[in-house]
Amino acid sequence: MVRFEMLLLLGLAGLALAAEYYVHPLRDSDAAAEKRTRTEYYVDPIRGDDAGAGTLEKPWNTLSKSIPKLKPGQTLYLREGLFFEKEISIPVRGTKDQPITIRNYDGESPVIDGGIRDFRVAGNSDWEPVDPATQLYVSKHTYPDPKILHGYFDFDSTLYKLVGYDDYAELSAKIQFHSQDIPFYVGPGVHWMKSDRKIYIRLIQSDVARQNGYALAGLPTDPRKLKIHLFGNGTVLRAHKEAAYIHLEGLTVRFQEHVLEFVSGGASNFSVKNCRFVGGRFHIFVGEDAHDLLFDGISIDGGAPDWIAWLDVKADRRPAKHLETPGIKLTRGVRNVEVKNSSFKRLFDGVNANGGGSHVYLHHNLFENIRDDCLQLGTHTHDVEVAYNRMIHVSKGPGFQGTTDSERPGTKYYHHNIIDCSKRWLFARRDAQGKLAIPSRVKYIDERGEVWARPVGFHGENAVKDPWKIYHNTIIFGQELNGTGGGFEYPHGPFDPGTPQSVFNNIIIQVADYWLSSRARVGDGSQVFDGNLYYRIPRNAARPFLKQWAGAKRAYDFQSLAEFKASPLFAESKRYYPRGFENSGIEGDPGLDREYRPAKDGPAATGAVFLPAGWPGNRREKFRGALAPSGSER
Repeated sequence: MVRFEMLLLLGLAGLALAAEYYVHPLRDSDAAAEKRTRTEYYVDPIRGDDAGAGTLEKPWNTLSKSIPKLKPGQTLYLREGLFFEKEISIPVRGTKDQPITIRNYDGESPVIDGGIRDFRVAGNSDWEPVDPATQLYVSKHTYPDPKILHGYFDFDSTLYKLVGYDDYAELSAKIQFHSQDIPFYVGPGVHWMKSDRKIYIRLIQSDVARQNGYALAGLPTDPRKLKIHLFGNGTVLRAHKEAAYIHLEGLTVRFQEHVLEFVSGGASNFSVKNCRFVGGRFHIFVGEDAHDLLFDGISIDGGAPDWIAWLDVKADRRPAKHLETPGIKLTRGVRNVEVKNSSFKRLFDGVNANGGGSHVYLHHNLFENIRDDCLQLGTHTHDVEVAYNRMIHVSKGPGFQGTTDSERPGTKYYHHNIIDCSKRWLFARRDAQGKLAIPSRVKYIDERGEVWARPVGFHGENAVKDPWKIYHNTIIFGQELNGTGGGFEYPHGPFDPGTPQSVFNNIIIQVADYWLSSRARVGDGSQVFDGNLYYRIPRNAARPFLKQWAGAKRAYDFQSLAEFKASPLFAESKRYYPRGFENSGIEGDPGLDREYRPAKDGPAATGAVFLPAGWPGNRREKFRGALAPSGSER
């Protein structure tokens, strides 16, 4: 009896213990509830399955299927590998308190690639020779119409942009001189042939590349020996107009004409951080009325090669026209855009905002080897601040563009930027007679076809009202090709004396025998200069120091700033600026170091004029130029 009772007690205890640790199978409603509470999902291009649960153990496979599933507050982690996808939609919408995040998995570097999979391996067999004389090759396989064929070749771990020739006759041409009538070759490029649906490529370097020292030593002419990346004019990631409160981070997105596109209609509240973009014509395209966009720590390298002349891209006949590539394109109605801590390299334009927009803030960015404008702004844009940027070895810094007045004149602020335009760039090639084929407006070009441009560009009509505020910049330039000045002079006809163009406390350095400023209108109230430091490096220069500074009745040349201050024109300038034009301006060597900081005991260390309190970045600094003197903070 005792034994039976003991067994009964042990059995009951076992049942109780089993009940404590037994997990009931989830009912359908319970599984749905668990899915609703999950905030982290995973996608893996190598071992994923779109039919999976999207967990770390069972990740999804494609972005096209994964992103539309996301809900507010959820994060999609991309695992290491290549996502060969394009036309990926972002139709989802988070909330201010619960944004949707699409980012790399910690410690991993996923790549979203919209290009053609072939040609990617050095030593491939994807090409065959066509013509040994021209070193022309053709793909073995056929491909759909790319509309516009873009591409890069990879040499010594650096990507160089291929010319996307629209005309096969240009790709295969034997001549390389400029012509309005005869097709000519300008350098390595590709062409998709409609008749056989194949891709043709030619990698032979141009005569200009060899003559001017741009050629790449050891570059093969056989494309089978290189990694080639080709793609069309589509989009990799497309944010729909309803998309909002989206956070993108830690991604490399590459190889379509647009690698990130915001569809017109109002996509909003995006933050894009620590991402790398490599695209075709518009790396990031921001459609109309998109707003509240942050780009932080992004990197865009357009691969524009030095051997392509500016006129190869911009002239009437322009074989390389598809290389006219901005890093970011902003269109009409775009507002509240911030770009910071980012790099823009080897592009024709850094940021293009010709279409308009408002409340654009670009700061603490690097622009390097930009072939045209670092920033091109439509004259009708307003509330723009460009500050603390480094524009190094660029053709031009910021530039005007447009035909209409600014909606809020006087709300463009350019301050504390380094604008170094001291590098010459290839502008033109020679014609059949051996002469440089240049427009009549070009006055200064060397025998190599290279030019300097002005640090502040000007495009479009001058019959508009668009004054800027340009202060505490360090500006370096040479003999500007059109014979004008630095571009910081007010170029427009209409103006309001109550809102003049204001040019204060800049360091302005001329590296050639050329003037430092031209056509400044001193006597009409359209502009005010003061506190600037001027320095021309060549001694005993023959050309005027200040060119065609104008009063109400006539213009004058001056051989020094002191000569201007002693002239009647200085007295005339007090009518609109009581202190007098450049009352505190000086000449002298600022003693810049490699970081563009002036010497702490030099003329730029003190003497800056006080600025109005409401101007952004106004810290009542005593130094002139963009940076505090060496060894000091302010």
